[in-house]
Order: sequence, then structure tokens, then C-alpha cells
Amino acid sequence: MQGQCVRDQKIDPKKYYPADVYRKPEQVWPKDFKIDIKKMIGEKMAKQIEAKAEQVIDKLGKVLKGK
Repeated sequence: MQGQCVRDQKIDPKKYYPADVYRKPEQVWPKDFKIDIKKMIGEKMAKQIEAKAEQVIDKLGKVLKGK
């Protein structure tokens, strides 16, 4: 974690961004802009569950072949 003194420092972004990359941060957001956290987490968890299920199926297949 960073100390408060580090977070309080104001460093000019033009000093660490290349000239062709830097753009001024947008302060105005569209009124209808929403982030659906449940959807984001649900998709991530579904991928993790699917990967874990594949691991279990592979292990089970190896066990059954051994018998």
C-alpha cells in the first residue's frame, strides 16, 4: 500500500506519459452510464467454475481409467 504522502503528490502526467498517448481526463460522464457489477462478477465466476469443473472431470477420468 502507498503512504498518504505518496498519494498526496501531484505529478504532472505529461512527465510520465508519451506525448502521443496523453489525453486530458474526462470529467463528464454520460447520464445513462452504468456498470453492472453483478453481471461482471457473474461472468468471471462462471468462467472460474467452468475451469474448476474441467479440472475435476479430468481428475475423475484419470481415476476411473486407473480402475
